Amino acid sequence: MKINKLNFEAVAKMQGYKVDSEFKFLSDRKFKADWRVSKNNKNVLVEYEGSYGKSRHTTFTGYAKDCEKYNLAQLAGYVVLRYTVLNFDNVFNDLQTFFK
Repeated sequence: MKINKLNFEAVAKMQGYKVDSEFKFLSDRKFKADWRVSKNNKNVLVEYEGSYGKSRHTTFTGYAKDCEKYNLAQLAGYVVLRYTVLNFDNVFNDLQTFFK
């Protein structure tokens, strides 16, 4: 099955993961992760980075905000896994490795 942004949550749940979409990981900031994935009392944030062409992720200010967001998430103790349309198929292999 081809994994994409639209079916990720359903496939993750079928594989036994708990998924929270648009997860607000800091109470005092507006930043949200695309998904928080949990299993066995461990959490990881999963980010899907834009698409082809121009998006917020490809502007200087958008990229800077993304860097700030990911740094704050890591300082708060989260592992952040980042993907694009080209490598999103790797997400479940990476989740399996993380939750070993």
